[in-house]
Amino acid sequence: MDNILSTGADRTNHVQQILQRVAAHRLSGIDIAYLDLRADHRTSFTLFISELAEGLHSQGKTLTLTLPAPLKAIDRIDEGAYDWAALGESADLIKIAPVRDQSTYRLHMPEVLDHITSLVDPGKVILTITPYASEKSGDGIRPLTLAEAMTIASKLAIRSESLVAGSDVQIVGVNIDRDEGLSGLRWQAETATVAFTYKLNGGRTVWLENSFSAGFKLEFVSVFNLGGLAVEDSSDNDFLGNIWIAVEPFVASGQPVLQQPSHSHLLPQWKVTAGSLVGGDRGLVTWQTPLEAGSYIVTLTLSDGVERFESRIVLALPPAETEEPEEAP
Repeated sequence: MDNILSTGADRTNHVQQILQRVAAHRLSGIDIAYLDLRADHRTSFTLFISELAEGLHSQGKTLTLTLPAPLKAIDRIDEGAYDWAALGESADLIKIAPVRDQSTYRLHMPEVLDHITSLVDPGKVILTITPYASEKSGDGIRPLTLAEAMTIASKLAIRSESLVAGSDVQIVGVNIDRDEGLSGLRWQAETATVAFTYKLNGGRTVWLENSFSAGFKLEFVSVFNLGGLAVEDSSDNDFLGNIWIAVEPFVASGQPVLQQPSHSHLLPQWKVTAGSLVGGDRGLVTWQTPLEAGSYIVTLTLSDGVERFESRIVLALPPAETEEPEEAP
């Protein structure tokens, strides 16, 4: 961004390029989402947005901004590169980009929104919700599709040393095994999400986004009288979390649906093509294998409270070893 914002001439050139693009494509406006600016870009970015807004508004066009949420510091709210008061004067709408770290979302967001709405007309502020899950580790936070997150959760392994017909075989959901100190899929009241922890390079936490978590985020739109909501990815992608069960009634009524999933819906469900299963609620199941040799399928089904995901493992059972009868002397 240095070559765009460093001088007045660079800013003006960038503004003119945007205005030309908007005019050439007959757009009604444009959204600017420069999300990773350094704090020393604060003044130049504010001047750039002011100049761009003036140019767009003179043509009857709209300017929206997507900005990262300010950070909650120990004794203040840190806006970083983004002067919310000045930007709120220039832009028609400001969308708050999704906050990935759910460990602080509900703790910090009230203070962050208090700060924002003290500087910007709340009717201009749009809260963005996301259908993407988030995974937090020592390396940072990354977004995941719901399918990717549930693939991690439903990973299967065999814990028994041998597989033979007529024996007990332990099968484990590696990343939901509560006997190994993992959380399993559970509703986290403090984050208002379905989440799980698993062991990889120091441990990771995955927060799932679905209609339950979305409802509690939409509550902030009502409480702070914000201008509305945006969805990070509204594509028809079956691999994303289903947030629409919460969005549609909110749009219709203005009231969030505040519900949490049933505990029983988050428990692992197991089935096998033959034999019987013992246990399984804590992530490990014992398969009492049939006496007949052959191939059998064990299926683990997990749910985020909305959608169901299956993981299967095919196990080949050799015949049980039999002792040869001793010959008579």
